[in-house]
Amino acid sequence: PDVVFITVKANALSLIASAIEDFYRDGMYVVSWQNGIDTEKEIAKTLGPRPVMRAVVNYGCSLLEPARVRMPFHHFPHFIQELDPESRHAAGPIAEALTKSGLVTHHTDQIVSMVWRKSIMNAAMNPVCAVTGLTMAQAMNDPIVFQVVDALVKECIEVARGNEISLGWDYYSEAVMYMGNAGDHKPSMLVDIEKRHRTEIDYINGKFVEYGDRAGIKTPYNISLRSLVKGLESRL
Repeated sequence: PDVVFITVKANALSLIASAIEDFYRDGMYVVSWQNGIDTEKEIAKTLGPRPVMRAVVNYGCSLLEPARVRMPFHHFPHFIQELDPESRHAAGPIAEALTKSGLVTHHTDQIVSMVWRKSIMNAAMNPVCAVTGLTMAQAMNDPIVFQVVDALVKECIEVARGNEISLGWDYYSEAVMYMGNAGDHKPSMLVDIEKRHRTEIDYINGKFVEYGDRAGIKTPYNISLRSLVKGLESRL
């Protein structure tokens, strides 16, 4: 293949990267089409940075049955960027191919910011829904549960700023509005728990704990939600 899109859960990255290494050749590109922070770096540990690209995807979907998917929201465009500037020439054509397929995708030079913008919302919604069993709409509309969602968003924003990640001047309001419009969608972390699968908690809330430690910022909400999800995983 010319391009490989990795769409599996982030906790399977080391295994997938090793499998790709077996058939990797020069001129091939590997796109992390996933949730989580630093997934592209995990792939680059095995393949090096030159072939690796990172995408940020703005849709939610649920697999109802084989070949039947429900997509409750789709907020295009999506974004993609190369890790190595020498691969920039390939990122544009990949974005164009995705756009022609119906997944409107733009090349960007701000992918780190976009990854964090999305990951903050994932960190606020995914574990809360996984622990409570609520959909995104139910969590956002419950005034008591929303207090936790809100605290997670604010804590993650503080971690981003402490690590000099640009989110935009009105990110908090944008994030709350985006999550409030997501509808009755079950985040993938809730689906993982329901199906008795391991989650991506280490690449979402776990990363905010890690980056909080680096910046000397306490992250009690992220630590608590990570611990609760890990507790659910321990029963699997």
